[in-house]
Amino acid sequence: MRRTVIAGIVALLVAALPATGAGEQAKHFAAYASCATGGKHRARYCFAGGHPVAVFRAYGRARVAYRVCTREAGGRRHCADRRTRHPGQRSRTAIDLHGPGRYRLAWFQDGRAVDRDKLVVRRRAAFVVGDSLGQGTKPYLPRALGGWKVDQSVSISRHVPEGVTILRRRGNLPGAIVFALGTNDDPHAASSFRSSLEAVRAIAGDTRCVVVPNIVRPPVGGASYAGYNRAIADLARAHDNFRVVDWAALVAHNRGWLGDDGVHVTAAGYQARARAIAKQVERC
Repeated sequence: MRRTVIAGIVALLVAALPATGAGEQAKHFAAYASCATGGKHRARYCFAGGHPVAVFRAYGRARVAYRVCTREAGGRRHCADRRTRHPGQRSRTAIDLHGPGRYRLAWFQDGRAVDRDKLVVRRRAAFVVGDSLGQGTKPYLPRALGGWKVDQSVSISRHVPEGVTILRRRGNLPGAIVFALGTNDDPHAASSFRSSLEAVRAIAGDTRCVVVPNIVRPPVGGASYAGYNRAIADLARAHDNFRVVDWAALVAHNRGWLGDDGVHVTAAGYQARARAIAKQVERC
């Protein structure tokens, strides 16, 4: 009787284990493209001038021989034979770039493909949509983004919906978008602002970066801009390609920049804002 009970328990435990199939075998390997030479994080896009790498990891085995191949759309395939070291350790191979474009990567082990990935390499270019604060940073931003092509569309009293329309109509957007709007909009409409940010992110897609400064302005009609800033922070937490310029923190530590309206700043403030925007663009 006791043996029967034990056998039944073992059978139940075995039945509960997941079946080992092709999907389970694939977990023995992990491969991805990364923008940084350290290659710790997967990237969907990089900017020209960087040093992207193809990363390969073999779990549970050491000294695994593999082949990695890269091919630019419409170009020839380039392959390299490599070998891992310790189990799970990252093996990195520099990606042979021929300039901006779309690249496909494939990793092979024992003659079979074990993983594939795609990488978009973009020119160092940014497009800025802004209001009067954008006009203030306009002379300083190209200098802060040395080596980048910077196009700017800024206008006094511009509202968020107009900025979204500009992005939709522009076409052929660069890899970095600076969406510096919201200060002129109704703080009671935080949900509409959030929807507009979602629209901007959808226009950008997964292979572009969106940089958004948060907002500093006194309350309007009894409502603060905290809801707008929460929306910006929430999207940044949810999406790797959405970055926040913490303008509110900068101003909080430099109250002397602010004019009487509590919105516009001195030349020193605009220079600092431009540098803060450039910093996030370069981190894209």
